[in-house]
Amino acid sequence: MLDIDHFKKINYNLGHTAGDQALKHLANIVKGVLRSTDKLARYGGEEFVIILPGTKQEDAVNVITGVQRELTKKFFLNNNDRVLI
Repeated sequence: MLDIDHFKKINYNLGHTAGDQALKHLANIVKGVLRSTDKLARYGGEEFVIILPGTKQEDAVNVITGVQRELTKKFFLNNNDRVLI
């Protein structure tokens, strides 16, 4: 499970269009880290499921660490302002 912390603040402060764009940005970042056999699915408003078939726990942790690193390198931009997801 992947849950975006404080996502409601993005919607409330920047609007739902920006929130939708932030979700798309996150999905693209995650997909860029995943293998071709892995799957990403939206589970709820700001919740996602990442399916990593045949993956050991240590390797799954490495995937999430990679996602976190990519999100710190590739910020979501809203009107040229960096928004932390």
